[in-house]
Amino acid sequence: MSYLEALQALEKMIEEARSVPLSASAVIPREEALRLVREVSAAMPQEHQQAREVLEGRENLLADAHDKAAYIIEQAREERSRLLARAEVVQAAEREAKRVVEEAQAEADKLAHQADDYVDAKLANFEILLSKVLRTIGRGREQLRKRLEASSAEISPLAFDDSGEISGPLPRIEP
Repeated sequence: MSYLEALQALEKMIEEARSVPLSASAVIPREEALRLVREVSAAMPQEHQQAREVLEGRENLLADAHDKAAYIIEQAREERSRLLARAEVVQAAEREAKRVVEEAQAEADKLAHQADDYVDAKLANFEILLSKVLRTIGRGREQLRKRLEASSAEISPLAFDDSGEISGPLPRIEP
């Protein structure tokens, strides 16, 4: 029986004890009360020892926890230092990457400008060629009109529309 159980039994015994008439005293079975007191006395050192062991265990546990916390803090500091060093390397790499990207963009802009110049030169040459072709076509049409006007008596007036374009089949003119 634990000391708490023995104390509870002793308390119950006292509460249930027969009262002495006309007095505040009570009749308690002496042997039973002494037995419970002895059990409390016997259990107390054992319970006290267990409490002391629990406290020592608690102190050891707290000391271990403190040591582990100190170790974790030290590891965290070291990891922080490593991360900061990495961060500096990453920042340097990011700066280098930004520089490379800027150089590549400048080179791309330069190539785009050169391509635009090349295309503009080719379009200008094509424009000149088209102008020559259009002049040649214009001269050819002018000669054709002159021939058509010369032979207008043979061609019906419906062959031309208002724009001066030929709208019907042309008669064959022998030179």
